Amino acid sequence: MNFSGVLLVLHLFDNPNVEISTIEHILLLSWSIWNNRNRSVFRQLVPSPSQTCYGAANFGTSYWLANRLVPKQKISRSFHIKWKPPDDNQVKLNFDGSVKHGVASTGFCIRDSNGNPIIAATRRIGHAGVLTAEATALRDGLSSALLNQHLSIWVEGDCKLLIDCILKKTPPPWRIKLLVDDIACLAAKFHSIRFRHIFREANFVADKLADLGFRSSTPLVWFHCLPVSVFPAFHLDQLGGGCCRGFSL
Repeated sequence: MNFSGVLLVLHLFDNPNVEISTIEHILLLSWSIWNNRNRSVFRQLVPSPSQTCYGAANFGTSYWLANRLVPKQKISRSFHIKWKPPDDNQVKLNFDGSVKHGVASTGFCIRDSNGNPIIAATRRIGHAGVLTAEATALRDGLSSALLNQHLSIWVEGDCKLLIDCILKKTPPPWRIKLLVDDIACLAAKFHSIRFRHIFREANFVADKLADLGFRSSTPLVWFHCLPVSVFPAFHLDQLGGGCCRGFSL
């Protein structure tokens, strides 16, 4: 395909009135012409126009049959995942645990009904599994909320197994049984508490805080502010636009 042909195809891509199937057919035919041109130059074969069209159709059919997919539905904004602030006079705790090379770190953030940070913290806890890191982060967050007299709280985390253990939907694995017991004791001291599992895409702030713990040998705590590296995640939550499943920062 010469330069003018490339410009034509690019123009077709930019034209909303051109069907995708039309562009596919043009590209297949262009490929077949190029392929037969190479056969003519290097193998001295002289294909006919009908052979060129047949080659494009045959290759296209084989490809589509081998790669058939269920058409993807357009994702409505209503299905976007996003962090939501708690009701008035309540706070929300997001927590997360992370493990790298066998070393675990925890992070949590408590925010008010306007989405502003009240307390954020992270710490490295040494060699542990992800489930232990998640449970430790939750316990630390609840302890901090109680210490600062935030007694009406929503709790969100992206570890479904841990949330199910807290809600007694499933028995806790032995590795975190004592941690789950501690969490239950702490939860009983709140005036109001609600636990909910969320997707990771609504838990980016806690995720970034947990990642910071690997970089410090001592616990880090912030009051009414956040570290600079967490700003992109925080602003994404504050804007309220949300993101699709699989999005990462």
